[in-house]
Amino acid sequence: MSGNPLARPARLLAAALAAGIFLGDFLPGPALPAWIAAGVCLFRLVRDVLRRSPALFSPLILFFLLGYLSIQPWSAPRFTADHLVHYAERYYPRIHGRILTPPETDERRVSFVMASVSLGPDVGPVTGNLRVTAAREGIPPLRQGDEIRFSGRVRRIRSLKNPGGFDYARFMAFREIHCTAYIRKGSLRVLTGSLPSVDRAAASRPPAGLRERIHARIRQSRSADAGAVMAALLIGEKGQIDPDLRNRFNRAGIGHLLAISGLHVGIVTAFAYAGFRWLLAFVPPLLWRGWLRKAAALAALFPVFVYAHLAQWSPATQRAVCMAAAVCLSLWFGRESDVGNGIALAVLVILAAFPPALFAISFQLSFAAVIAIVAGMSAFARRPPADRGRLRSLGEKAGGLTAVSLLATLGTLPLCMIHFNRISFIGIIANLFFIPWVGGLVLPLGLLAVFVFPVAPDLAGIGFDICGRLLDLALMMLPLFSELPFGAFVTIVPTAFEVGLYYVVGGLLLAEVSARQGGKTAGRRRRMRWLWGAVAVAVLADGLYWTHDRFFRDDLRVTVIDVGQGSAALVEFPRGYRMLIDGGGYYDPRVFDVGSRVVAPLLRRRRILTLDAVVLSHPDSDHLNGLIPIVEQFRVKSLWTTGMEGYAEADNVRALMAAARQKCVPTPAFESLARKTDINGVALEIFYPPHDVARTDPSRMSRRDWRRKSNNRSMVIGIRLGDIGILFPGDIERPAEKVVTAAWGSRLQHRVLVAPHHGSRTSSSPDFLAWVRPQYVLISAGRGNRFGCPHPEVLTRYRDMGARILRTDTAGALTLTTDGRRLFVGPAVP
Repeated sequence: MSGNPLARPARLLAAALAAGIFLGDFLPGPALPAWIAAGVCLFRLVRDVLRRSPALFSPLILFFLLGYLSIQPWSAPRFTADHLVHYAERYYPRIHGRILTPPETDERRVSFVMASVSLGPDVGPVTGNLRVTAAREGIPPLRQGDEIRFSGRVRRIRSLKNPGGFDYARFMAFREIHCTAYIRKGSLRVLTGSLPSVDRAAASRPPAGLRERIHARIRQSRSADAGAVMAALLIGEKGQIDPDLRNRFNRAGIGHLLAISGLHVGIVTAFAYAGFRWLLAFVPPLLWRGWLRKAAALAALFPVFVYAHLAQWSPATQRAVCMAAAVCLSLWFGRESDVGNGIALAVLVILAAFPPALFAISFQLSFAAVIAIVAGMSAFARRPPADRGRLRSLGEKAGGLTAVSLLATLGTLPLCMIHFNRISFIGIIANLFFIPWVGGLVLPLGLLAVFVFPVAPDLAGIGFDICGRLLDLALMMLPLFSELPFGAFVTIVPTAFEVGLYYVVGGLLLAEVSARQGGKTAGRRRRMRWLWGAVAVAVLADGLYWTHDRFFRDDLRVTVIDVGQGSAALVEFPRGYRMLIDGGGYYDPRVFDVGSRVVAPLLRRRRILTLDAVVLSHPDSDHLNGLIPIVEQFRVKSLWTTGMEGYAEADNVRALMAAARQKCVPTPAFESLARKTDINGVALEIFYPPHDVARTDPSRMSRRDWRRKSNNRSMVIGIRLGDIGILFPGDIERPAEKVVTAAWGSRLQHRVLVAPHHGSRTSSSPDFLAWVRPQYVLISAGRGNRFGCPHPEVLTRYRDMGARILRTDTAGALTLTTDGRRLFVGPAVP
């Protein structure tokens, strides 16, 4: 019966519900046809139940349709007339509301979600939540529930649109946040009183005073790092963890310890179950009726819910509690052996309560790890010998912990490659030390101190101090794992086909192991051979496709990356040569690191870990800052610059050159670069600047000298394959354009022009455009940027000459593909 999927229908129903949610997010559509179809399925299901006839397809289709319908409020929201989104893109002098979530603080900013928003007397109250950010300097201490007033501009949340890029707007929409605001400096006022609650989840949170007192006592640890980690473990407060410390945890493969998740809740459940089982053993009626295990399982849920309450019911905590509840209830109903069905029930509960959970990274990692552990341990399960010595039993437990860590790592490996572009096999070893140390010592003792704190704070303080000392020892061991050069590996991003293939191979391997333990029939062996043959063909086809794509294509591909207000372009030459021209970047990379969060993921999705050349057109932050992490994280064979005379002392220039020296990246002098070269059949030509401009220190020039400006020292590059040419003029302005046209004339004619200086009014002079004569103009600019790029006058000039205009601020990343005769230009993301 166990092999029959209908005997445990939760698995099929969970899969159907998840498939419906996925399709509903990918292809949102009208709800009425889906509701009609769901009604038909429900009618057939009720009829089959009344007739006591088997029903398979009607419940599966019903759950699929319910999943499709349940995600629609997030994937295709319908806003009321008074919703905040209708009042975005405007400045308001009096924005008034209540802080809904605990403020998150880093070294530069404070951010939180605000509810009960009013936009002043002219607009009044609106519906919807507002994500608010402010510079940390000069901001008074803020707490959840505070009523505040400030001035600022309300904007719609939008994502940078790059192939495979992180969709921030979608991520925030799943949290029902569609607008953001930045507090104007000096305008914030914390008011007295409070606004009525509009969020039931917030009302159910524990009193901020108790949680803050616990947090304040934890922060008194000898080590700030130990206190920050303890706060994350015990009450889910991660805001004080230093980014470098977090990175060391991730490199060691134990970053999951810093977030309350299945591991933490599982440990709490196990200790609570063991404690209540020992305590309830003194109650004779439970022993007589055989209810000891059931009662202990049910009682264990109480501390689990208290722990989740202290952690403020974060999404990961909610999922972990559902899993723990499923396990405890299965013990209560005597179904403890059916772990797979319990997991499926947890998935059903979580997705029914909050459908967007399916797309959460923590949800995917948690269930991938749990399923891999359950499937792997079931496949390798053997009956233990009757007589085991203590040493052998200890070895089996260590081996079991190693197996669990290995299975969890392998089960989540492709997901880690997709979401983090990194895998850490050293985590298998690191978990052998840190999970027993942190999970078996620190967490139980710390939680005991938390429960004791309301009645005996001094005694609880002793427990916190002991936990701090234990964590100090753990943190002393952390560098042994995190600093190993082979501990973590940067990876490419697998495709959905490859992820599916990976799990198929894993399932087949487990099936082989299970079959060897139970014996194979001739028919089973024949089916397995056919399956392995099909997998081998699929692997070979995938490898041949990517080999051809990298080394045997004859076309030229250019991607103008959407980096906001800045510029970055990936040029993929025929037969594998790769060049990155500029890397985008914000003025302060700590606000948003374009290189690590936009450019690097795009390169890894394209399976590029080596760049033959990185070109810095000029050292402005919106071109340079994104290149620093690229040089640090990728193999770069050559870094081209026009020279750094006059800019060598700038912080970002020093950081870039230091990264190049550390990675031994050749940085040839600009004078040594060939003005014209052939790269696999593509002609690359450097038109500007002249050597005398590049060599001159701008600090020695007159302030009125146009060459002093970094924009006018930009490297101008032309790339041509056959009849198709693309011109990259950097940020040159009119004086530099005049020099270029005088020197090169008709040689500047290119079919495609990347607009100089983001379409600024100071560039794209009529004479320059007359010589270039572009048919396409690609503009890299940020939506609603404060510089007003592209300027309407320049756009009119492009249109008057008949050029087709494509912009990253409206279309996202732009792609160009040509074989030298035909040309395709369009958005990279449909």
